[in-house]
Amino acid sequence: MTTRRTVRAIYLTFLTLLLGLLAGTAPATAADDQVKYYEVTAADQSPDGLARIAERLLGEPARAEEIYRLNAGRRQRDGLALLDTRRLRAQWLLVLPWDAAGDGVRMGPLPAGSAGSCPPTGGGPGCVSPLPAPRPRSDWAGERITTAEAWARTQGEGVMVAVVDSGVDAASPQLRGRVALGADVTSGTAPGNLDRLGSGTGMAGIIAGAGGTPGIAPAATILPLRVAGDVPQADPAQVAIAIEIAVTAGARVIALGAFADPSNTLVAAAARAATAHDVVVVVPAANAGAGATTLTDGLLRVGGAGPEGQRVAEYQPEAVDVTAPGIDVMVLTPAGAEPRSRSGSEYAVAFVAGTAALVRAAYPDLDAAAVTHRIKVTADGASAGVPDRDRGWGTIDPDAAVGAVVPGEQPTRPAAKTGGTGRLALSATAGVVTAALAGSVFLIRRRLRNRT
Repeated sequence: MTTRRTVRAIYLTFLTLLLGLLAGTAPATAADDQVKYYEVTAADQSPDGLARIAERLLGEPARAEEIYRLNAGRRQRDGLALLDTRRLRAQWLLVLPWDAAGDGVRMGPLPAGSAGSCPPTGGGPGCVSPLPAPRPRSDWAGERITTAEAWARTQGEGVMVAVVDSGVDAASPQLRGRVALGADVTSGTAPGNLDRLGSGTGMAGIIAGAGGTPGIAPAATILPLRVAGDVPQADPAQVAIAIEIAVTAGARVIALGAFADPSNTLVAAAARAATAHDVVVVVPAANAGAGATTLTDGLLRVGGAGPEGQRVAEYQPEAVDVTAPGIDVMVLTPAGAEPRSRSGSEYAVAFVAGTAALVRAAYPDLDAAAVTHRIKVTADGASAGVPDRDRGWGTIDPDAAVGAVVPGEQPTRPAAKTGGTGRLALSATAGVVTAALAGSVFLIRRRLRNRT
């Protein structure tokens, strides 16, 4: 009886979402004025308080600089302002990066009577001045990874890319019309188009964003599969389910974020099954000390790099197939906030997933193994003929991946250049939702049946 009720509840939830979409409505998303913030405590007032907050809520003491940049010079309730990283006062409100998580992190508008309430003279009790405008940063990644020649043929039309991470904020102006409802695997009863941590939205922007800094494949469709909610971690079993849902829903590329462990047996088995169904799977390269990722045709292991070639992490030797920008990368953030600079292997994965979408759109007859081979042998280090033990075949080159002649590749039917803005047609979106719903219910039924 419980089994039937569970399946019925999931079915009705997704059906409601589908009907709402067809009626022209969309689920509620984060408001534009929402931020993540933290109230300083007496225990944070030590000289290294900001670094301790960064370590606790962001995982790295060095990210104290990010918190400082977000709050420097902004008037607090007591009329003072953060002007020194070593001086914090209790009850100050610190605006946090979007991937902050942990005890004390709050989300929403800054408390009423604080944000924007400073008098013209500045300062005064109860005053917290508005957020400063973000400082301009160099988009070195966008300058390094070029797509002009590839876009003469395709921008990823007709290709759906599943992002298995923290969800994707579908209300982001740069992603509007490009994100299907997807699924929140953590709950099993909600869509995946809401993002509390920010990394999934950042990945989606790199893959298919539009606007000032367009993604690699701006005409592709994003299928968000949420495996991390308010806490930056994921259950491997749920990651495996997300991969299966992506395959069932028709994704041709799957991008795994930093919360997924490709070396886990459940995740590895799901990835192998996906590649066997002709889906390209892109994963972060294994860090030193982590389990090794099982090699399979159609799977790409990606290492993140910086503008000077420095690596995001200490990857295992011979664990990287290709590299892509992963340090100080400008990415989209939830709730329409300004793009921010972020670092992580997941953003390098997004660059490669976007490139895979371009190749799949340009060469629809190539199977997943041939797509990954083309991306590797057209990378900027592939001229050596063998992969480097640290950088693999080198940094990806989307223009070459689409336009180069690859020796030994079977003749294929190139796709004609198609028009369009990359916005999803309503019927196409409904089809994606229906497919994801069918896949979700099927998987849940199968698992429940196996337990009985």
